Amino acid sequence: MAGAVICALNSRLDAGMASVLLQHSEAKVVFVDAVLLGVAREALRFISQQAGGASRVPAVVLINGALDEPPPAATGNNKIPGVDRCYEYEALLSNSRGGDPEFLIRWPDDENEPIALDLRAGAVNRGEGRWICGR
Repeated sequence: MAGAVICALNSRLDAGMASVLLQHSEAKVVFVDAVLLGVAREALRFISQQAGGASRVPAVVLINGALDEPPPAATGNNKIPGVDRCYEYEALLSNSRGGDPEFLIRWPDDENEPIALDLRAGAVNRGEGRWICGR
């Protein structure tokens, strides 16, 4: 409905393989559970080094699973090295004012347009994947 493609990564990946898959998927935004912040930091550092700067590093949305605890201190600009845009999930939701009634839903032009990318770690340190459409 927003024209984005979801790509879930295995939480057991190491930072090196996660960075390969994030680059392969051309991720623009990464949602990270606070428990996996260490792996995500390292993966994003790899991407930043290989891309030559933060311009190709995806934005980060940090999800704190424990609602009774404060989020880790990783939000705000440049709290994660190499990441220019870092947000806290609950803060984003609280700032949304319940959604915009004028939001234009982007319906697919073709039912075969991808809605998800299924990636997995492949042989020789390269990701393998398949596109999934709405059909």
